[in-house]
Amino acid sequence: DSRTWDDPRALGVNRLFTWADLEPSEGQYDWSEFDVLIDIARAKGKRLSPRVYTNMDAWGQATPDWVFDAGAASYRSTSGSERQPVPMDPVFTEKFSRFLEAMASRYDGNANIEFIQTNAGMGEFGEIIWAYPREYVPPGWSPEVQIETSKQWIDRWRTLFPRTHLVLMENFIGENIAETVTAYAV
Repeated sequence: DSRTWDDPRALGVNRLFTWADLEPSEGQYDWSEFDVLIDIARAKGKRLSPRVYTNMDAWGQATPDWVFDAGAASYRSTSGSERQPVPMDPVFTEKFSRFLEAMASRYDGNANIEFIQTNAGMGEFGEIIWAYPREYVPPGWSPEVQIETSKQWIDRWRTLFPRTHLVLMENFIGENIAETVTAYAV
């Protein structure tokens, strides 16, 4: 929206992408919209703050079908929601890690990116919510598993994006998950 780009009060644009849109086929990336926004940010003296969704609950499926076709486990976070990847599933971990490697090789250190909002590879809407309500937790979930999986994804993002600011989207209250994960991220 040009109103945002031209507003002197706006520092930049927060754009939400889905992994499925950015990698519609395995190893085939579509960075076109990402690149256009970076070009606009550069021209307008603004910055981009992107977020890449892997899970969106009832709003749509953010992980590409080909990931599930390759055997990634899925779950539904609420009745009627779209399938979502189980965050600690080895197929999901391998495939999303490869995507992050490609994204990092293209964008790490880009001066027109203010920060990347990360859900650390899990959670609805980019916030690390994957245990509420309890009847819809993914297979194998426990507070300890969520904490350890979060730490592994935080480490992976930090390793791949050493020159880019990252923002962790943590939003689970209870069982000391948010507090533990946030302290680890800091």
